[in-house]
Amino acid sequence: MTFQLLLACHVLAGITATLAGAAAMLVRKRRGRHTWPGTVYLAALLVIVVTASGMGALHWPRVNHLLILAGIALAGATLGYAARRVAWRGWLPYHITGMGISYIAMLTAFYVDSGPNLPLWRLLPPIAFWFLPAAVGLPILVHALIRHRPGRRTPAPPRS
Repeated sequence: MTFQLLLACHVLAGITATLAGAAAMLVRKRRGRHTWPGTVYLAALLVIVVTASGMGALHWPRVNHLLILAGIALAGATLGYAARRVAWRGWLPYHITGMGISYIAMLTAFYVDSGPNLPLWRLLPPIAFWFLPAAVGLPILVHALIRHRPGRRTPAPPRS
């Protein structure tokens, strides 16, 4: 019963974090439009880590690799959040990198755990579940870092 309750909360938080993280990445970077989904992502990720820890304690050591990925996701999000919140000098690359790594680690944990049960994904070799999220996410992360590098002027939005 405890495991089922933790799993239900974990799945809901995972869906919330996935959607909120994608929204934060895709919207214009303005207060409210970007910060609200980013805050929802961080809160949902905290729920994911807490529930994963509880489920991990019940199923140790079978899921210890997932707990490591949860720790990486939380560490990345904490770095990204702190970089912006504390306004470190040159905070933007730390924010982008931390949040990007967090999202990639979260999706990696999902695919490693659930990939073999998903249509089409089950046709892939198990090693693909470990590397595909990074293979897709890291080029996007590098593109974001290049696009938002210090000193680069962003063009004005087109007039309508």
